[in-house]
Amino acid sequence: MKRSWMLAAGALVLALAASAPWLVGKATETQWQRATAELNRNQALFRLETGRYDRHYLSADVSGRLVFTNPETGQAITIPFQGEVSHGLLGSELDVTTSERFQVLGQPLFGERRPHLVMASRLWGTVTLELNVPAVSVENTATGESFNAAEAYGWARITNQGRDAEIDLRWPGMAARAPGVRLTFDDLRLSQQLQQVRGQLWQGGGELTLAQVSLADTDQPAVTLKGITVRGKTTATDGQQRFDSEAELEVEELAVADSSYGQQRMSFAIQGAHLDSWNRLSELFADLQSLARPSGQPTRAQVDRQLALMAELSDTLKALAGHGLTVAVPELLLQTPEGDITGRASLQHPLVPEAERANLRVVMDGLVGDLELAVPAALVDKNPQLARDVLRPLQSQGLIVRDDDVYRIEARLKDRVIGVNETSIPLPPLI
Repeated sequence: MKRSWMLAAGALVLALAASAPWLVGKATETQWQRATAELNRNQALFRLETGRYDRHYLSADVSGRLVFTNPETGQAITIPFQGEVSHGLLGSELDVTTSERFQVLGQPLFGERRPHLVMASRLWGTVTLELNVPAVSVENTATGESFNAAEAYGWARITNQGRDAEIDLRWPGMAARAPGVRLTFDDLRLSQQLQQVRGQLWQGGGELTLAQVSLADTDQPAVTLKGITVRGKTTATDGQQRFDSEAELEVEELAVADSSYGQQRMSFAIQGAHLDSWNRLSELFADLQSLARPSGQPTRAQVDRQLALMAELSDTLKALAGHGLTVAVPELLLQTPEGDITGRASLQHPLVPEAERANLRVVMDGLVGDLELAVPAALVDKNPQLARDVLRPLQSQGLIVRDDDVYRIEARLKDRVIGVNETSIPLPPLI
């Protein structure tokens, strides 16, 4: 009896082991289809189209194309790809590169090497991607144009059925030249941690850094930005009904020709935004963008759809404000040889009862805001035309005041009235 039980157990193990590659293959195909759908739904820059996915027992063949579309002209650039999948007992590995047909077109760019993507997936839901883009070197002796880029490398780790992700990218540098113009950047690094909350909103944080960006033009002074850092963080609050988000841009040094300026810094923040209204707002913008792409003379149905989306966009903006939120620029610092440009701004709206959120007047009545901006007088006085055409008229209306060696704007919004310095402006005429 014991021997029979052991034989049965052994047969079951063998059956599971034999069927494991097929199960892994089926799971890999499902993951690929889900990832493709999510990628196409969440951005409009390109589309990933799978033309063929032939699944076998221990392997699979996949091919398709990556389509980049110019939103202004509708012109498409297509990059065909091909890949091989190997199936194991507990996971699979997908090896994707550009097709042989693209190799002929890409030869001037990449030489014998091609962009390469490896995706390893496991049955428990972990997916790891590694991307290598080879160095690029192109020169047109007839036009004097050239483009050189170092090899770029990136990886991503996706878990929890695609709801958690870590992303890392390294690109050592790039240089583009044309007669009289040269653009370069050095050491681009991107790191991001994401967790999907609901819909289009992901919480987490990330940082992008650039060691240096330079632009040289024979007709303009050369401009160099050093030590560029962009940071961002988003957090769901109130039981994932709201979210807070903040971003910061910092430049350690700005150099123009032979002059060097100090640190430049700007921050942006959203607090207490209603998550569902924000998601709907994102969807409406995406729908409007797709309708705006030129595709011949718009039909009556397209015009009606656009008008309906604009009406819903207005209602959604009122709902977003009615649920209460704060939008702010907590800090602005631009250092110049003539002095520092400083400022801050915020716009707040309290929670409005649900029955009154469709009433524009009620929504507008709740808006409260303030703005402070200080600009060195020496910086404005360097441009006589700006001082004559812009500054003087604003001064005569009391919208800008001079405080010693600084021009100042101080504004407050309350009860649909904007108070700028000593001047009051009713808000309705501005709507």
